[in-house]
Amino acid sequence: MADLFKHSIRWLNDRSQRRKIKRHAKVVENVEPDFSTIFQGKWAFVDPHTKKEHHMVINEQLKIVIDGKLLDGHIIGLSSDLLTFLDHYGFQLKIFAQDFHPAKIYDESSGETYEISDKN
Repeated sequence: MADLFKHSIRWLNDRSQRRKIKRHAKVVENVEPDFSTIFQGKWAFVDPHTKKEHHMVINEQLKIVIDGKLLDGHIIGLSSDLLTFLDHYGFQLKIFAQDFHPAKIYDESSGETYEISDKN
């Protein structure tokens, strides 16, 4: 009976210690990094067929403007290496980043991929 009593006291002490530890543990919020800053800025790409340079601006709200025209649609994906935009026709525009800098843009409507250069 004494062993049962000692075991019960030890169990209660251990449980009490665990509660104290939990009570004093810091709560760390899971904060997602802000990948939007990777894609913001002024960029350019050249159409290899027409040799025309196109200018693209991505603002703080991730609105995309190409050659002065705001694209109608919305962002459906954002990570450190990819921004995916869905236009109002249902086509995706994918902007790929490399080393935290936009590197290529893929236009699903034309099936073309373009190299991006910095215009900041």
